[in-house]
Amino acid sequence: MNKNELDINLQFHENLKWYCKNKGIKIGDLEESIGVSKGYLSRLMGKKAISVGKAYQIAQVFGVSLDEMLSKSIWREEKERELFKKIRELEEEVKKLRTWQ
Repeated sequence: MNKNELDINLQFHENLKWYCKNKGIKIGDLEESIGVSKGYLSRLMGKKAISVGKAYQIAQVFGVSLDEMLSKSIWREEKERELFKKIRELEEEVKKLRTWQ
């Protein structure tokens, strides 16, 4: 696997974990629903590329596009939003403290 393929594969697995967590789907149940053996997805993580067909089936289970599963970091975007929100809250606290002086 070249670097680009590895990046896409890791991205896919990050998003897979995020969607499973946020949709309340266990990996084993997902594997069963797409017709693969238990442990299949775990064995692939970071080692082998998932087939386009299986990635498409997984995207359908989550109700998202294949592009969303393969190219965006949902987890990272969520963390960034949380951090920016905390920064804004801290900035507001600093403003309040400055008005007390």
